[in-house]
Amino acid sequence: MNPERLPSGLRSVLALPAYRRLWTAQTVSRAGDVFNTVALAVLVFQLTGSGLGVTGVVVAEILPVLALAPLAGGLVAGIGVTPAFLLNAATYAFRALRGPRRRRRRPGERPVLPRRGLRAD
Repeated sequence: MNPERLPSGLRSVLALPAYRRLWTAQTVSRAGDVFNTVALAVLVFQLTGSGLGVTGVVVAEILPVLALAPLAGGLVAGIGVTPAFLLNAATYAFRALRGPRRRRRRPGERPVLPRRGLRAD
């Protein structure tokens, strides 16, 4: 094909149905991640009334990404993209099917969150 005749740009890429589905799924997923982070920060602020608690939420969201990104890059380079993707999908499926982990409190142990309820502001 003649290089001058190749379409370029976002419109030509989104014309591919498989890529359009992937792009839409990633966009929805990232929007959900943002919504989750904002909701968690608001909840922590309502429960604690502390900006420091919100800072802790942000740090807890960012720190694993910064710490594990170099390791993940090495893993993907070593075993290949498809096995790494399958390992990641299997891990997510296991965690989703396992359900939430609950720790029982010992007698006399205080709850992690304060006893006061959410404020209706």
